[in-house]
Amino acid sequence: MVILQVSKGYQITIPANLRKKYNIKIGSKLDLEEKGNQLSLELLEKPDWDKIFADVRKLPKHNYTTEQLDAIFEKELFRRGCNIK
Repeated sequence: MVILQVSKGYQITIPANLRKKYNIKIGSKLDLEEKGNQLSLELLEKPDWDKIFADVRKLPKHNYTTEQLDAIFEKELFRRGCNIK
């Protein structure tokens, strides 16, 4: 759990380790959702497909099935903080 303090301008600062983990940059869009008495943030940025495919091209040849590749791809998107719905 991270405790944040609201500033004079009603702003919060996302800690650096979380900004890096989820690749949050200036201008990134977040969805603020109210759930009962709780607030949650969801990153709305789209994945950088060019970077992802460039990284995939660097991988050695494989014998994975389509299903295995889909699972690997989803894990990598999650690791990069990309939410796809």
